[in-house]
Amino acid sequence: MPAKRGSKRVKKVKSVKTKVHTKESPEVKENTTLKENLKDGNESSIRVAEKIVDKAVLELSKWNDRKLQKEQDKSGKLALFDEDSKDLCLYLQATSLKFFAKKQSLKPKGIKLKHSINNLDLDDGEPCKVCVFVKDNTIDESLLEKIEAENIPHLEKIIPAKELKTTYKSFEARRKLWEKYELFLSDDYLITTLPKLLGKRFYGSAKFPIPIKVYSKDKTAVSVQTLKNQILKVLHSTYFIPPMGVNISLKLGSLKQDRKNLHDNLNTIINYLSRFPIRILQLKLETSPSIPIYVNRKVHSDEEVIGGKLPVGKDTEPALEKDDSDELSLYERGLIELAFDEEEARKVIDSKRAKHKKRKHIEEEGSSSQDLGKKIKV
Repeated sequence: MPAKRGSKRVKKVKSVKTKVHTKESPEVKENTTLKENLKDGNESSIRVAEKIVDKAVLELSKWNDRKLQKEQDKSGKLALFDEDSKDLCLYLQATSLKFFAKKQSLKPKGIKLKHSINNLDLDDGEPCKVCVFVKDNTIDESLLEKIEAENIPHLEKIIPAKELKTTYKSFEARRKLWEKYELFLSDDYLITTLPKLLGKRFYGSAKFPIPIKVYSKDKTAVSVQTLKNQILKVLHSTYFIPPMGVNISLKLGSLKQDRKNLHDNLNTIINYLSRFPIRILQLKLETSPSIPIYVNRKVHSDEEVIGGKLPVGKDTEPALEKDDSDELSLYERGLIELAFDEEEARKVIDSKRAKHKKRKHIEEEGSSSQDLGKKIKV
């Protein structure tokens, strides 16, 4: 496809099954080590029951269905699509007792997943589309033709930095660019200048640009094979920007994905997060309330938090636990937040209290029987 004036465009291509051999970055090597540890039986000390995850995903799916129905009833029009793709993405929110980073950084960290979180089916109608930002004067017409001939899966467009300063300078132009593509990648040497060029629309969402290596080993020219390998690697990973804070959000998959695939991805991410003193893990959709699936109830002293002597992944409890009180667990409170009316929430509360009263009654009867037995024996 001929390049459009002022831009580097790449035609749509069919997926090519290719074994990728890349030299992994330190982060990827670290992830591989974690994965090997998991195979050897050194599992993460953060344990989340699959039934809790399945229940949370089911409730989030019901919440999304109710939201779409409510919007349809309000507008009086039938939805053009069966589901809102924006709220099909499933996210894992993690809260740590310590900051995830000691200093501010704009470079995302990646976690290689067993199952891709992106739609790689080119026949689906809405496959994942990738846009790559590069430095000025790094790709000429000759190199662009080689890239197109390589048929790199999902690569749709290449944009030089000067276009971000001109064509996409306005807020409206950047908004349309943000909406058009699912993944944005960037030449690693350009990544630190992008926040000023792209703004909050990109860095305030899950579509922040992901840095990749695009040059050959001697760093004199863009390597088509390196570009292809890097894109394929990103398509099978999830990314987050480590904040100088205690909260992060990672894309886990989609409501459409097989449950086993979601469990596999969740376990991989949890294994990575085990290096941090995680306080709570929650599942959510983009606009839904969060449902806790794991809580660390260990109380730490100020000296432990400030001095960095926090135990990692120890003294943990599941989010849904047996409770002798009629108070709701964090998991149940999360489910109630998904409810659209008080009646639905009241059912959960009444059910919890009824079970508690029944259990208390049985315990009292058992205690009376034991006392009676002691009196008869005496």
